Amino acid sequence: MDIVHTAGLEGCKPCKFSFPKGIRLSTDEGEVLTDPETYRSIIGRLLYLNLTRPDISYFVQQLSQFMACPRKPHLQAAFHVIKYLAGTINWGLFYQADSDTSLSAYFDADWGTCAFSGRSLTRYCVFLGKNLVSWKTKK
Repeated sequence: MDIVHTAGLEGCKPCKFSFPKGIRLSTDEGEVLTDPETYRSIIGRLLYLNLTRPDISYFVQQLSQFMACPRKPHLQAAFHVIKYLAGTINWGLFYQADSDTSLSAYFDADWGTCAFSGRSLTRYCVFLGKNLVSWKTKK
């Protein structure tokens, strides 16, 4: 709720999806923000929230690439993520105390779709029983 409040989006219409479909953010499209610290503060808070909300980790990672010179489309996309959070405020990780100790892992890759480097983006998550204990989104 602090992130929603800081962004001034209390009472906003929540978004059903964590990121706008088909959006391609760029380092050179859109007007440069006059106050980049606002964007950096929001992204910093979202990075911290990743600890309990892995459903936004990929999108926050994408947004964090533009910290050096954020533009209006980047801020609008960050606001979209916050509107999604406002609608899913009760979501998060829950660790069961009586879960079994079997280890499971899942992996995914998108094979070269990064618009800036042409590299693959990979993701994985590891479960101990039914509890998510590790995940990573990397380039």
